[in-house]
Amino acid sequence: MDATRPERSPARQLDHSSQKLLTISTSAYTQAMTQKLRYQVTQVLDGFELRDYEPFVSVEIESAGDWLTAGNRAFQPLVGFISGQNQETKKYAMTAPVLQTDAAPGRHTVSFVLPVRPDEPVPEAIDSRLSVIRHDGGAYAAISFRGRWSETLFDEQRELLQAKLKAAGIKTTGPALTARYDPPWKPGFARSNEILIPVALQ
Repeated sequence: MDATRPERSPARQLDHSSQKLLTISTSAYTQAMTQKLRYQVTQVLDGFELRDYEPFVSVEIESAGDWLTAGNRAFQPLVGFISGQNQETKKYAMTAPVLQTDAAPGRHTVSFVLPVRPDEPVPEAIDSRLSVIRHDGGAYAAISFRGRWSETLFDEQRELLQAKLKAAGIKTTGPALTARYDPPWKPGFARSNEILIPVALQ
């Protein structure tokens, strides 16, 4: 290591990571975010929605690190899959949102939703860390907000939605998902984000 080189500050390290992420994701985002998870809003309540999601298919990976680090580490292999790094070299458009949830302490599951029918065959990944998962869809509560990708911001919104669900007497049935809708180069204040929590509706 060059002893005369100044040590990067945490802020500069984050800038470097973000720039690397921007570089590898530019082509994937060229036609990105034109397709989204399909759902119907069934009820609008105090600051959140209840939605009925259609079944969908995702490719996912478990990644280590804090929330932001895990998401960044997961991005390259996920982009690789939709860019043709699978057993059929098949390419897929990128869709919105990018989903992330806690898998274990210090580990997160990050998912890209694939633009395919729920029963459509999907090739296996070349990267053994990746899995193709078929989801049943169903009822979710959703709270929408804007802002930079910060674990603190997403935690605050998750806790807010959980409090609103508790006040409304709505039971949750699984862990919260963070949902990011915009590319990393979009200004932070303009990024659309959501927290999704599966719920039981009578």
